[in-house]
Amino acid sequence: MIDFEYDPAKKQFQWIFISFDACIKAYRFCRPMVYLDATFLTGRFRGCLMEATGINGDKGFFPLAVALANAENNNSWEWFLRNLTQLVGEGRPITFLSDHHEGLLHGIPLFFPDSYHSYCYYHLKNNLPITDSDPRYTLVVGIDAQLVGESFNSWILVHRKMHASALLDQIRMKIMVILAGRRDDGSKMMILLTPEYEERLEYLQDEFLAWKVLVANPTVFEVFSERTHRVDLEHWTCTCQRCNY
Repeated sequence: MIDFEYDPAKKQFQWIFISFDACIKAYRFCRPMVYLDATFLTGRFRGCLMEATGINGDKGFFPLAVALANAENNNSWEWFLRNLTQLVGEGRPITFLSDHHEGLLHGIPLFFPDSYHSYCYYHLKNNLPITDSDPRYTLVVGIDAQLVGESFNSWILVHRKMHASALLDQIRMKIMVILAGRRDDGSKMMILLTPEYEERLEYLQDEFLAWKVLVANPTVFEVFSERTHRVDLEHWTCTCQRCNY
């Protein structure tokens, strides 16, 4: 999918939005979690690169869409989100993670009224109202958080001086390499789950051997571990508040 717009009166470029068909189709198998971010460019084109990224079934970086805009402002984010609605489909509420940009604060509820919006760990950390001399600082900064949007921006940093068309081509090639490698890995897999979750399942199976389960009804169970918890499979809830279905 490509959406290209320019100002005919000024004969000036405004926006270009790109998402590859393979990324659109693969998103259906990813978590409904999308990171939104923008990176300012320093080459001849002094606009910004906007991106929507996610996490695949193996906790790997997943590129969904990129765009070039003449500036990061409310209009640009609303245009980006309007295009994004055509990719993600309906029926699955999405959790968006981003910074505090006003365009996102207004645009996400406008175009995705049934979804959720939170702030990514990277931006929360950088806006802590405490300094590194505070003993509480290391408790937060030391957390090993997965910064999907920022990892993409880190790669872009070495290419941000490129001409706009060359930058988009570099992104295209990077996405091709990523998807081709994962397709090759997937063709060799002999398990139903991804390696990340296969290993996690084996660990949990060993841990759960010591647990006892009482059946309340076909979908509700009482689980005895270190503490007792109520698990409701129909509503996907657990009183431990830690289960991630």
